[in-house]
Amino acid sequence: MNLPIIETPMYTTQLPMCGNEIRYRPFLVGEQKALLIAQEGDDQQNKVEEIFRLVDICTDGVDVRSLHQTDLEYLFIKLRIVSVGETSDVGMECNNCGQENQVSIEFEKYDFIPPEKEVNKIQKLTDTISVELRLPSLIELSKINKIYNIKSDDDESLENPEVMFAILNKMIDKIINGDEVITRDDFTSEELDKFLEGMTIDMLAGILEYVQHQPKMVVPCEFKCSHCEHDNKMLIEGLENFFV
Repeated sequence: MNLPIIETPMYTTQLPMCGNEIRYRPFLVGEQKALLIAQEGDDQQNKVEEIFRLVDICTDGVDVRSLHQTDLEYLFIKLRIVSVGETSDVGMECNNCGQENQVSIEFEKYDFIPPEKEVNKIQKLTDTISVELRLPSLIELSKINKIYNIKSDDDESLENPEVMFAILNKMIDKIINGDEVITRDDFTSEELDKFLEGMTIDMLAGILEYVQHQPKMVVPCEFKCSHCEHDNKMLIEGLENFFV
């Protein structure tokens, strides 16, 4: 017996950073199952890979691995809304007393937070040498986290010099020496490490500032604690936290 084919609806949206209009569809039951299994594991890199795979198969006309992180987070929120709903009931700890509260998160209230200031991706190091920067991909960051056993929400990871240099190594897209433009195909990772080690502290600070001033997607969450009645106001951010 031939069973009927279920038609999957298609939607369109405009990505906030690149401005491209793309088509997307809800993820299916089998696709969601694979993501849930990955989310239950401890391998952060596997979780990120599964999110990329899911976004890739649910969209048309976009290379998800080349997207700005903000565009990827925005797209995943849109996918989540049409796939499993606009709200999710989760347990959230009160900032005041630590008591867990059942809270309904409304993903349709997502917000785009621009950077406090614009930082040029081309950073001048000397009168003749500049570097053109890019943001490391989530895949690259998850690999670094795995190597150095760092949790994805560890805000102090950059205080580790090895972690900082591993991230800086991924951020350098081009080196401009006078009229010569040297791309990543022209030098090895080891050669780039030696180049980075020759920088001053001020030079490194300028590069790190580029990462620290990037736009981001957030989902606001407000609730009154049922235990102490404290009014909590939180911002949920980070790709892995949007699938709750």
